Amino acid sequence: MEIVAYNQHWYLSRLDGIPVGTTITSDTNIIVVSQGMNPESLHEFSGQMIIELPAEQAEPIFLEFIQILTK
Repeated sequence: MEIVAYNQHWYLSRLDGIPVGTTITSDTNIIVVSQGMNPESLHEFSGQMIIELPAEQAEPIFLEFIQILTK
């Protein structure tokens, strides 16, 4: 999945429910979801965002972001 978030700030607000091995890349940040990560920590992204799941998932995956718009 690709999200165009130029001139915006997106914060991934929850990690629980996201499969281990999921990679989220943007112009400003990259994370790979791993065991033991704090599920409540915020991760900021902006620019071109790419979300890659480790494998085809049988159930839908929900990612929760807080979007901050700037002028």
